[in-house]
Amino acid sequence: MPRTPFPGLALALPLMAATCHADGGLTPAEIEYLRHRAQAGMATTLNVDIPEQRVRLEQPSRPIAPDSPELPALIADMRGTVTAMHGMGLAAVQIGVPVRVALLRREAGGEFQAFLNPRRIAASAQRLGAWERCLSVPWGYRYTDRPAKITLRYQTPDGAEHRETLADGEAVVFQQELDHLDGKLLSSGHDPRWFIPEDGMAGFLAEVGCADLERAACRARTKAHWETRAKAVRP
Repeated sequence: MPRTPFPGLALALPLMAATCHADGGLTPAEIEYLRHRAQAGMATTLNVDIPEQRVRLEQPSRPIAPDSPELPALIADMRGTVTAMHGMGLAAVQIGVPVRVALLRREAGGEFQAFLNPRRIAASAQRLGAWERCLSVPWGYRYTDRPAKITLRYQTPDGAEHRETLADGEAVVFQQELDHLDGKLLSSGHDPRWFIPEDGMAGFLAEVGCADLERAACRARTKAHWETRAKAVRP
């Protein structure tokens, strides 16, 4: 997910058909692909506007072993890509390697933490409305409504098992990465009319005009205005 001020390139080398590696590592084709990306200095993600890349983005990712020898190179590529593209999180499938690895920036300007094989084990009843973007969906921002807190189980690259609760913005960002690992996209079930272009966000929020409202009332008005606008725009 890209960095966003609002609360709330096509790849040069196609991947060969990948089969699940028995030891939880990468396939030979994926290893060669990562090597190519490093040599070419590539810092790009798959794009839903390219049909063959959308198909790859929609495939669920498989588990990866923490002792996989290719893991450091994969994480290095992901960190370089998400940094270059000014994101806040990234899933490995977004660079074309469908394994269950996700990155999350833990604080403004901080390092990206790698989560291996993460799974959500609990979510709060409280919801949080947010404007989200995706590095693989170049259509702008879409309003979402997600649990305000989630509890995860995951592994770190050294193989340690962890349980942790994420809240607010971190929870929103990481839920998008969890979706990616399951083959679900910010664009799934939506077309471009449901997105506000980046250069149109300031005008949209001005139209909503909820500076004098409490947060909950503002969120409700924003969602209603967004839905009305989307339904009025021809696909």
